[in-house]
Amino acid sequence: QPLKKKQCRIAGEEEFMRMMESGASPELLADQEAALAAVQASGKLLKLFSDGVRSDAEVARAAGKQNGAAVRFAGDCVRSNKDLILEIIRHHNDGANILPVMQSISEELRADPEVVREALKKDGVALQYASKELRANRDIVLEAVKQNGHALIYASKEFCSDKEVVIEAVKTSQQALAHSCQELRADQEVVMQAVKHNASCFLVADKVFRRDKGVVLEVVKQHGFLLEFARNSLNDDKDVVLEAVKNQGKALQYASARMRSQRDVVLAAVRSDVLAFQYAGDDLRGDKEFLFNDVKDIMMTFKFATEELRADKDTVLTAMRDYGKGLLWASQELRADKEVVQAAVQDSGHAIAYACEKLQGDSDIVLAAVKKDGRALRYVKGELVSDKTIVLEAMKSTPSALQFACASLRSDKDFVLLASRLCGKGYQGVSECYQEADKTVRDSISWTEFLCVSQCTLGVQGQTAPILSVALTRSRGRKDDDGISPGRTAFEGEVTLMSGAMFTCTMPDSPSRDSNGALRFHPLVKDFAKALLEELKKHTEAEEVAQIFIIFTVGADEVATPVTAWDLNRPLTEFLR
Repeated sequence: QPLKKKQCRIAGEEEFMRMMESGASPELLADQEAALAAVQASGKLLKLFSDGVRSDAEVARAAGKQNGAAVRFAGDCVRSNKDLILEIIRHHNDGANILPVMQSISEELRADPEVVREALKKDGVALQYASKELRANRDIVLEAVKQNGHALIYASKEFCSDKEVVIEAVKTSQQALAHSCQELRADQEVVMQAVKHNASCFLVADKVFRRDKGVVLEVVKQHGFLLEFARNSLNDDKDVVLEAVKNQGKALQYASARMRSQRDVVLAAVRSDVLAFQYAGDDLRGDKEFLFNDVKDIMMTFKFATEELRADKDTVLTAMRDYGKGLLWASQELRADKEVVQAAVQDSGHAIAYACEKLQGDSDIVLAAVKKDGRALRYVKGELVSDKTIVLEAMKSTPSALQFACASLRSDKDFVLLASRLCGKGYQGVSECYQEADKTVRDSISWTEFLCVSQCTLGVQGQTAPILSVALTRSRGRKDDDGISPGRTAFEGEVTLMSGAMFTCTMPDSPSRDSNGALRFHPLVKDFAKALLEELKKHTEAEEVAQIFIIFTVGADEVATPVTAWDLNRPLTEFLR
């Protein structure tokens, strides 16, 4: 019954075979209907059934169509059945199925031209299973090598010297030329046909063609690196070298010294692969005009400029303005030059890593570097890692730069809180500050408290100072003492001065509703309300504030409406109720 339902597809071939071998009854293994269901799922299951079933034409046909390799398990009468084998061969379109079929059929069918020709249409390599007489038949061999040149290996030896056969073979197989006779490997027509279809044939052709410009040109158009094997000064021939570097720029390394100093040749190579510049002649790698005006890609080529050019201040200054990290390749003297280093760090803060140790402790250089990339703080030397101004500037661009500050700053709770307020990176920035703070700070203040306190800054209308925003989080992953984790934002609020003394606070995420439909607020809303009230009292006169509206959106399909208005004269507890 499982076979009839084709459950062997679900079980998998190997698992199903183990099940059949261990528990199938003789009656089941002799059941033609069960066998048909099995081989339609996996042809190789044919081997499990009785001789009578494996000799059944219908079962064998289904098995062979599902998997050509299953034919070898069929009975002798099936493997000698020409019509059935032809039907299986015509069903498949790939050598993976055709070759096992040809390997399994009877000797009589291997000598049948119709069967062999049908197989060769799908895969010429099937010639290997044809009879000796058919492998010596020129028409059969020609059909085979036209489909797959590799079939020449299985043809009778005399065809290795047959020019027409070899020409057809080399069009589809590099190995065919290697199996042809020496005379044909030195034949101009044969070799040209071979390299037109596969440049790698150049390596097995007679070495005389390594001095033949026509052949070499054809080869390097397809595979520039084969210029390495050209002889008779063809690597000094401009036509040949240009074709090679257009195909693969780094083929320039195999050109002659004269060619590697030709501007048009080097430019062609660089356009193909900018890293080919490293193989240019010293005169071009030391030519400032060529580097900046012709090549232009300073990022990839500056390190390959000559030592003299990388020691020239004007050149290096120009390069640093476009590629600060190129300071790594400047001379030692210029890496100690403040003007050069200043230009480098203004492009890439990371460039300070390549400055001399003295300049890594220079306040001007360090400030410029950390403004560009806060992570540059890791390369700062001396006392500047304790400088609050420097560290704060670093954290404005990269809050996690706190990890590179000195231990005293990372354990200073007030400084860490100040930095988290000023970094201007919102929730993510505060999270990074908290994570990089010293353990003593994290032990003294929970994540929730840190988040609320660090975000309580108020802006004034018309200014760009931080505005009051308190992020409240829901539990997920590691929890702090309040049962809240810093993993995910549940509520985020922003307070902005709308008009006069009116403030409006919106919280994007919805509170939930209880079973009675009443709103249920996160307990931290109370902390938010307190923080809001305290900040308002600091920056406004109480009598100027008439009301605070707290607006909640309850579900995406509902219109946000004020669900409560809070008069400042009413107790906070009454509002929260």
